[in-house]
Amino acid sequence: MSTKIRPDLLEISTGASDNDTVTTKGYVDDNAGGQWARDTATIPGTPFLKPATAGDQVGALANSISKGYFTEVHTNEFFHDSFAFIDFESTSLSPTWRFRSSSGNVGIIRNNFNDAFYFESSLNNIQFNVPTAKQFEWSVNNVDTMIFDGDKLTISDGEIDIDLTTSTTASDTIFVDTTLDGDIDQVTGVHSKITGDEWLTSGRRAAAFTATLLGNSNDANGDYIAYDSPDFNDGGGSTEGHGLEVGLNYTYALSAKSGDIRFVDYDAVVESKRSAAGDGDELTLRAGSGVTANFSGANINIEAGRKAASGSGTDGDINFGNFTASTAYGKINETLLETSGYINQAGIYGGVHVHDGSTSQNIATGATYVKMTAFADNEPSSNVTSDATNDKITITQTGRYRVEGSFSFSSDTSNVVFFGSPFLNAVEQDNIHFNRKVATAGDVGNAGFTGIIDVTRVPVDLDFRMRHDNAGTVAPTITYANMNVSYLGAT
Repeated sequence: MSTKIRPDLLEISTGASDNDTVTTKGYVDDNAGGQWARDTATIPGTPFLKPATAGDQVGALANSISKGYFTEVHTNEFFHDSFAFIDFESTSLSPTWRFRSSSGNVGIIRNNFNDAFYFESSLNNIQFNVPTAKQFEWSVNNVDTMIFDGDKLTISDGEIDIDLTTSTTASDTIFVDTTLDGDIDQVTGVHSKITGDEWLTSGRRAAAFTATLLGNSNDANGDYIAYDSPDFNDGGGSTEGHGLEVGLNYTYALSAKSGDIRFVDYDAVVESKRSAAGDGDELTLRAGSGVTANFSGANINIEAGRKAASGSGTDGDINFGNFTASTAYGKINETLLETSGYINQAGIYGGVHVHDGSTSQNIATGATYVKMTAFADNEPSSNVTSDATNDKITITQTGRYRVEGSFSFSSDTSNVVFFGSPFLNAVEQDNIHFNRKVATAGDVGNAGFTGIIDVTRVPVDLDFRMRHDNAGTVAPTITYANMNVSYLGAT
């Protein structure tokens, strides 16, 4: 192998104050007054350059080979602003620089160039844009521990410890920005996966994500948040934003040893929602049970909001059932429901009455019941429609009801026995009747009834009807009367 000096590329400096050097003709003294090795040197990609002795700087160059495959610089410390490859003689070769000290140890390398870079020693190995499948590789003791192949970063063993300190307000110390380029599904911005190839020791844990929050004694009126999801923007589409979604087979979707669940500035709903066809899924609210002997179970406390300390607001209510629909529904099933105070509820009740009635009504024969039309006024009602105008009560909730009636009336005929009964949807209720004889025409007597009816479908009408035992027409006059219903429980 011959050694050549190409005068078109290199020149020899023989100044008296420094070592003789081989200097590229591309050298520019753009660092006047400073270290000359930090000036710019444009070196062709073909020569093989090596300093004469191990301690010299890059300016002390000798032995130029005109046709090398790469440029290699041996020095203990090497500073440069940039390198440019020119007149590369083979398009099939990639220009490459290698830096290492003469003793093979790691030197100090500072670079600012965009072409291929390879740093190698017996301890460390870094590659950028190397013509192999591994584009970035960091090795310790010749064992691969971190590899970036252009698509993913692989850590063979160990951990990544990132120490970030910032003094900038509202900064994202690690920011991952994923943009969906097209109509694609199942994209995850950050995915942490744990695979149990062996097993966890009893009582140990493995967490895909852990947040550690450490406050400061100087903190005032601030919040440390383990996970923060800012406002969702649907972009004008019809998608939904879910703050947290948990898949199948988890024992607990949320497990906490401290802290309350709080909803801020909106009407919240806790719902057990079915996403496919089938019966609804139950929602159970269960307080803790006592553990070991002599310890009691905990209470479930439901507390409505209090009105503001000043002004005309009102205290909130506790409602059971569906009160978002036009007609409320729902019920409470329990073997025993106790209270040390009282239950303030809207209730289900209603009725009709007449006061100082004076209108008689003919009943043609005693064999057939006739609906009485003497009622004039409605009783107070809730979840029941009192309708004195049409002499009826309309029930709108299924269940069992108590029916009560009291009637004062006279007869235009003597020695007549009258029968009275409530009719539910025009059907006589056999278990609820009265029987009263009026001996003298014009005399006023009273009769009443009480009993329980079972309402299995709604709405249904309840009215009052009478008949008598006389073969002819008899006209009773109801002067005072009241008929009412009250809800007792589910059917």
